[in-house]
Formats: sequence, C-alpha cells, structure tokens
Amino acid sequence: MTEDFATQNRNILLIEDDEVFSNLVSAKLQSLGYDFVLAKNHTEAFEALERKKPDVILLDLLLPGEMDGFAILKKIKSDENFKNIPIIIVSNLDSVIEIQMGMKLGAFRYLPKSLVTVNEIVENIKSALVSIKM
Repeated sequence: MTEDFATQNRNILLIEDDEVFSNLVSAKLQSLGYDFVLAKNHTEAFEALERKKPDVILLDLLLPGEMDGFAILKKIKSDENFKNIPIIIVSNLDSVIEIQMGMKLGAFRYLPKSLVTVNEIVENIKSALVSIKM
C-alpha cells in the first residue's frame, strides 16, 4: 500500500464529543492530507454520513443525546449503504465486555482511548483502508 492510497481523497468521519481529543486527531489527520469531518452526536453523525460517505469512521461510545456509540454502530452496520465502512471504536469504555460487544456489532477495531496514541489511530485507519481495498 502506498501512502497516496492511504490518504489521497480519503474521507474520515470522527464521531466524538471530547473537544481536546477531537482537536488532536483532526490536526494529525489534516496534516497527513485526509479529508475530515467531525460529528459531536448521533444527529450530526447521520447528517455527515448522508452528505459524504466516509472511507473510515472513528467512533466514541460515550456521546450526548439519545444514541450512544453502540446504538450508532448498530444502526450504521444495519444500513446497506454504510455497512461496509470500517468503524474503529476509540473509547474510554475499555472493559472486556464492552470490547466484545463493539466487535460483535461489527467494529473493525476497538482502541482504548487512554492507551492509544494519535499515530496508532492513523495506523489503524491505514489498516482499515487496506481492508476495503482488498
């Protein structure tokens, strides 16, 4: 895989309400040439999905509003238009039960927010992009 494939015209949707974390991730993604959209809740997330289909979704589980990240994941994976988009969960919820639930619902990866670096997130995005290219 070339760096061009991993970044060129790649649209990343980050569903995250933590401003500090989203600023760190967005700065890194933009510096690498990714197109980037931030959604802070389920309403913004589904509006963003309809506007431009992302290549990869980064999803927090603890979100404000009527739907948490698990519900968002389940809804996306049940939609024919979006079910094949790799979703990487990045969350402070990191018990074995929560990780198993996320993977069972169709997450590509589950990264504990407290243990992961921005560079590791980028590497997981690249892995997700390779998985959809195959």
